[in-house]
Amino acid sequence: SSGINAEYGHTKRKVLSLKNYLDEARAMRDIEKFLANPVVLFKVHHTLWEDIVEEMIAKLCTEKPELNLDVNTTMKSLISNEADFVLPECIQGITETALGPVTDQSFIVVIGTTDTVHDNQVVMCLLEQPFNFGKMAEEIRFICIVLCPTKTKQ
Repeated sequence: SSGINAEYGHTKRKVLSLKNYLDEARAMRDIEKFLANPVVLFKVHHTLWEDIVEEMIAKLCTEKPELNLDVNTTMKSLISNEADFVLPECIQGITETALGPVTDQSFIVVIGTTDTVHDNQVVMCLLEQPFNFGKMAEEIRFICIVLCPTKTKQ
């Protein structure tokens, strides 16, 4: 044994079918709610995912104190591996070109679930410098975090 510890992660990519969100009542309600009270940060300068998430969640807590969010608990729903950042679920845009699909590396939507929110909550940030999330996400400048309530069966 050489004493080297290794951890492996697995990312599964899937293409979602296009939807017309004009027909989705809940999606339109969520968009209208966000536009009425947006939580957005500009020129975020951090270079570590944990610091970016912490600033975004702290801004959400400041703008919406009625949520009573615990920053550390909320961060754990967005960072699924303490040794490294592993995104629990994310969405990126894909453009179909003559050479095949190309992933848009300028933005990413990260989705986390937590039992501390009762409605979907959205916070967005524009980074001062591009952030490297790894393969297929090397030049991220815009991050959108969506916190969803944990689903419970009734």
